[in-house]
Amino acid sequence: MKNLQFNKPDNSEAKADDKFNAGAYRLERKAGRFLRFMRRGVIHEENTGKRIFYIGFIWLFSSFILFKYTHGINLYFGWEDHFLRELVICLGQIVWQTLFLHRLLKHKTMDYLNNMMTVSLIGTILLIPPLFFTFSPFLHLIYFIVVVSYMFLEHFKRCSVLQIGWLPSITWVMYRFFGLGMMMILQ
Repeated sequence: MKNLQFNKPDNSEAKADDKFNAGAYRLERKAGRFLRFMRRGVIHEENTGKRIFYIGFIWLFSSFILFKYTHGINLYFGWEDHFLRELVICLGQIVWQTLFLHRLLKHKTMDYLNNMMTVSLIGTILLIPPLFFTFSPFLHLIYFIVVVSYMFLEHFKRCSVLQIGWLPSITWVMYRFFGLGMMMILQ
């Protein structure tokens, strides 16, 4: 068998790659720590004020990132950008799920909402990296669909862990289609 030899990159390229990898690793570790803290520190917290703050923070953060992320998609479909629309859609999800599930879940409603918001936070974090690159709006749309699909699977898994059945996942998807339909009608 023939020995394969690869050209070694010059030192400047290797150092730049090492710095990028080290920075990405640190960011990944910090994001992981943050998510573990949120899961342990807020989701299982009995303090309703902290839970409401957590929901509000993720609502605003997700709305902002979605506003930035959907810019290219909006251009692709000929829609206008509206930060208020993203705020309403994200808040609507919280209200929709609370109204549909409050009677069913009773004392587990806050547990469910915190888990749902954690799924939203994960999806939001997954939407951040493409903001730093230029892709076609179509690729942004495909990536968005992949992220939402992952979010659905994560949502379904968390509902199973909470032992609340599949109805919350169905109403979650129903709202997604309702929100998309409303966006299309109002444009």
